[in-house]
Amino acid sequence: MTTIITILIFLSSYLQNDYFEGGILYDHEFTSSTLDLDSLKAAKSFRSAYIFKNKYYKGFTFTSDTLFFIYDGESARCLYSRSSQDDVYCYDYSVPDKDDLKSWRILDEERTILGHRCKILEFQYNDYLSKYYFTTELKLDPRVYKTHIAYDYKKRLELTDGGVTLLSEHIYGDYTMSIRATKVSSFEVPMEEFQIELFDGCK
Repeated sequence: MTTIITILIFLSSYLQNDYFEGGILYDHEFTSSTLDLDSLKAAKSFRSAYIFKNKYYKGFTFTSDTLFFIYDGESARCLYSRSSQDDVYCYDYSVPDKDDLKSWRILDEERTILGHRCKILEFQYNDYLSKYYFTTELKLDPRVYKTHIAYDYKKRLELTDGGVTLLSEHIYGDYTMSIRATKVSSFEVPMEEFQIELFDGCK
């Protein structure tokens, strides 16, 4: 009997640690009743892509000058560069990038995105509202992002139990930006993707 209980505990622990590894592709859309959309789209990003593995993520934000970044959960450091530059910059994500989150709530409604049931987390800031449509059918481990204070990432993962965001809406005074997942792929990400050696000079 003891052996069976031990096996069940082991399996339970294994399943609880079955966090998302793979990639997500997002399209960026803009709406406005007052601004010229063509000018707005030309000045903003139009697509982004992320890959996740354990304590790391790597992202690309596609604009006229593509942004590239890699985050390491152990050091809470993020490497950042642009396609037009050779320089790589280092940022400390354990430090808040802003301090204007006024309130938050999880709405009592659901929406299906790419076949996944999503709930909605709202963050009200001083000048805008952000809505995150997250699913707990795909999860990141909040523990490995516990020092990712910047962009309220730690708080979002804690509030959503590690839920992955498949749609976010950022509502400003004169326009709304929507970032919608168009493809989610689970696969084993090779560690080489994260160029760990670059973090040696990132203090």
